[in-house]
Amino acid sequence: MNEEVPVGFMLFFVCAGLLLVGLSIPLLLRRIKPNYWYGFRVRKTLSDERIWYESNAYAAKWLLALGLLHTVVSLALYFIPAFRANLNAYAITCGIVFMLAFSLVIIMSFRHLRRL
Repeated sequence: MNEEVPVGFMLFFVCAGLLLVGLSIPLLLRRIKPNYWYGFRVRKTLSDERIWYESNAYAAKWLLALGLLHTVVSLALYFIPAFRANLNAYAITCGIVFMLAFSLVIIMSFRHLRRL
């Protein structure tokens, strides 16, 4: 028996995407100083401020794209009857899209960091 996707569940996924957008903007604008809580925090970025700002701005571009993609996919799938009627299909598809895109963010960010 399939369960329909509640509006609140869809809003959770949409808000998660918007949260990623919101978190990416200060990094993209280079407003976040090197710290141990927020940003692309690895030894190399924490050891050099120039590398910190450059790598975080680059990663933030990808994070912004991920947030927008996740928001659009979450909304679009909700309005497709086959996904709206099946909570598991909706949640799994949103999760797969997020994990694939987040993996790409990480890979591209580390590739860029190697060039710095």
